[in-house]
Amino acid sequence: EEGASQRTQEAQEAAAVTNIMRDSNGQYVLPENMGGDFTIYDKAFQKAMLSKYAATLQTDITSSLQKFSQDNLYDPQGFETSASSYVRETIEQVDPRVRDQVLGYANNQKVQLAQAIGNRTAMLVRDNAIAANNCNETSNRNGIKRSSNGGAWR
Repeated sequence: EEGASQRTQEAQEAAAVTNIMRDSNGQYVLPENMGGDFTIYDKAFQKAMLSKYAATLQTDITSSLQKFSQDNLYDPQGFETSASSYVRETIEQVDPRVRDQVLGYANNQKVQLAQAIGNRTAMLVRDNAIAANNCNETSNRNGIKRSSNGGAWR
């Protein structure tokens, strides 16, 4: 029991200092040698590396989706198109062992950012409608002033 705990801790420490690299296409990849499935150390190392890999991908996804959000501040459809395409292309490259986890995270981030864009757009539409209404009321009042004064301004 103590030996297993020691090997698990050693594997976690080794994973902590092992870098997640990018391939020639800029996609994050796991180290080629992650051991087998036989020893406590190998299993713990793989688990820790997969967690680190997923967290690295999630950070990158958040950053990319936030950029798409900034590029489409008042364009929900533009965001949806860009973000969906990015997520689809990114997820295809993700290791199958964490693909569902990373996809779920990406979709949650996308929904939150899309809601923020939708809210921002709705507020803009509302503000524009209020401004247009105020402009019409001012114009109507001015028209009433003109007509009650023989067409001349007061």
